Amino acid sequence: MSNEPANPYAPTDNIENDEGWELAGQKLDAKNVRLIRVGRTFVTWEKLRLVYNLILLCVTVLTCGFCVMCLPVSIDEGDLIGRVIVGALLANLCFCLGPLIDGYLSWFGWRSTFSTSVLFLFGTLLSIVLAALSIISPMMHV
Repeated sequence: MSNEPANPYAPTDNIENDEGWELAGQKLDAKNVRLIRVGRTFVTWEKLRLVYNLILLCVTVLTCGFCVMCLPVSIDEGDLIGRVIVGALLANLCFCLGPLIDGYLSWFGWRSTFSTSVLFLFGTLLSIVLAALSIISPMMHV
C-alpha cells in the first residue's frame, strides 16, 4: 500500500449520475460533471484516431498493392498519391463525427463504452470500404 496522498483532483467513481462528483474536495454541479465527461470523451476519441489512421493506412497499402499486382492497368502515381492524400484528409474529417455524436451522448448522460465502440466500429468499417473503393474504382474505369 502506498503512502502517497490521494489525488484531490480525481473525480469520484460515481459516473452513473451527475451527483456526488468532487474536485479538490468541493462538490461539482451537474453542468461541470457533464463537461468532464465530454472532455473524457474527446480524449478517448483522440486515442482512437491513432488506431483509425493505422487501420486505414494498412487498408490503403494493401489495396494499392493489390491494384499494382493484380489489375492489368497502368497507374498514374501522381493521381494515386493525390487520391490517397485527399482521402486521408476526408477520412479524418469524417472521423470527427464519432466524437461529436459521442460528445452529445455524453452531455445528455447516455454515453457508454458500448456507444463509443459501436460508433468507432461502424465508422471504421465504412471508412475501410470507402478507402478501398476510392483507390480501386478509378482504376477499373481505365
